[in-house]
Amino acid sequence: MKKVLPALFLALFLTGINQAALACSCIFVSDYFCPSVRVNTEIVVGRVLNNYVAGPNQAPLMDIEVIEWLKTEDPSPDTISVLGQDGLNCNESLSYFSAGDSVVLAVFGYGGGWHPVDISPHRIYNLSGCGRFFLFFSEGNIVGPIRENVSSEPYEVFKSGLEACILLTATEETPEASAQVNIFPNPATHLLNIDTRDLPGSPQVVFMNTFGQILSLKTWKANNQAVISADISTLAPGMYFVVLEYGDRRRAVKWIKS
Repeated sequence: MKKVLPALFLALFLTGINQAALACSCIFVSDYFCPSVRVNTEIVVGRVLNNYVAGPNQAPLMDIEVIEWLKTEDPSPDTISVLGQDGLNCNESLSYFSAGDSVVLAVFGYGGGWHPVDISPHRIYNLSGCGRFFLFFSEGNIVGPIRENVSSEPYEVFKSGLEACILLTATEETPEASAQVNIFPNPATHLLNIDTRDLPGSPQVVFMNTFGQILSLKTWKANNQAVISADISTLAPGMYFVVLEYGDRRRAVKWIKS
């Protein structure tokens, strides 16, 4: 196992980065694990080594000894660090966890990027608080709000159903014939257009990344206000969502920035 970096040094380093960030703002996805996770989420099973409680000017951190990577492009780290809520980001509170807990975590790259950050000796990940991104592992079972009406599942059953779990998205509904949404071009590079003419009323449109964080984009209306255009030129390439709220309904539509 790699040597653990002193908590104060790493916490101060991360705090310096976070001070430049904006206050947390996100769309809460779901109370359940499966509808919350995203296609590009990395999922790890591990044991909590320690939980650094945040003090003045410190970022809360949790070190995890990796038992198994269930979904990742790089399964090499045997120990990772997870950043918690510090008042500036949209991460989960680490108060749920104690040293010795066995957990399943759906984590993202630090700082809103697509990949984690390597800071010796650990790789840093985010644990989003905009949904349910953690479960516990106890006596061979995964325990917690996995999906609706399922709060416990044998580990091997959970693993075998992970692909279906990831595809279960709470906010993306099957569109009715009378409520089609046309997003173009898709993929898009500089400008994204959302045609809302088939939606009832004046829908509220929100842009967010795969962490559930709300994006501040310059927008304007065209074509008798039926088409909303957004300047996406400053976004990093990857997958994003347009969330449309109309009446008591909400739809999330995926799109790609190229």
